[in-house]
Amino acid sequence: VLATTSFFVFCIVAFTSPNFPYLSADYSEFSVGRFLTSMLAFLAICHYFAYQYYKTNHYVLSLYQEGIEDLAYRDALTGLANRWSFEKWAEPKLKELRHSSKIAALVFIDIDNFKEINDNFGHSVGDRVLQSFGQRLANNLRTKSRKDQKDEFSIARYAGDEFVVLLYDIPSANVLERIIGRITSLFNDGYQVNNQVNYVTLSVGVSVYGQDAFELPELLRCADKAMYSAKCDGKNNYAFYHNIQSGNKKASNVKPFNRHGSALKEL
Repeated sequence: VLATTSFFVFCIVAFTSPNFPYLSADYSEFSVGRFLTSMLAFLAICHYFAYQYYKTNHYVLSLYQEGIEDLAYRDALTGLANRWSFEKWAEPKLKELRHSSKIAALVFIDIDNFKEINDNFGHSVGDRVLQSFGQRLANNLRTKSRKDQKDEFSIARYAGDEFVVLLYDIPSANVLERIIGRITSLFNDGYQVNNQVNYVTLSVGVSVYGQDAFELPELLRCADKAMYSAKCDGKNNYAFYHNIQSGNKKASNVKPFNRHGSALKEL
């Protein structure tokens, strides 16, 4: 814009100055005005198309970058965060929460009898179960920052059939327990395969930030241990790490796993 504006001003000076050097021809006011008007229109058209070209390139580049980010930060099967992106997001997030008066907790989730699902129905059905569970998690839990509404990597497929969730800004222990109960109930309606209804249940372990640990690796270890405690108690329940340490375990009321049902339900 600066270059073309300077050139246009130069042309005005050249055509309107009577003794301008290197310009010996005599032009009428009409021809000069028409020439300058045509040049101005031509420059405007050029800039318009240059701007549209820039916008198109910028849009294509943003799509390309989003695709690269999805490959790097997202799990290909579920679309949730992968283990690496979750840990990179969660570590600084926990530091922000160090002085918060509200509750933060790490939730470790494992799908019960997932190997049986793969063995009996095939890995394609197992993949559908993972995708369905990932969608239900994302639909039932907050995945955007309350400050700027940007996407957060607070829900991740950690490995295989294991998922992790970082909950924060929870006002009370009762609210936290209700959220955990809601998570364990996400598969109450089962899933359909081979004209049978099959109930999927979850074992969930919870570690509370500040009470059980401060660092992410230790929170993960505590939540993982609580999850295995829930499995050892018969699966289909949840456990808090501080409760299993004190021997006070609490279970949910999710339906038990049943491989051979009669009704039909969609994923």
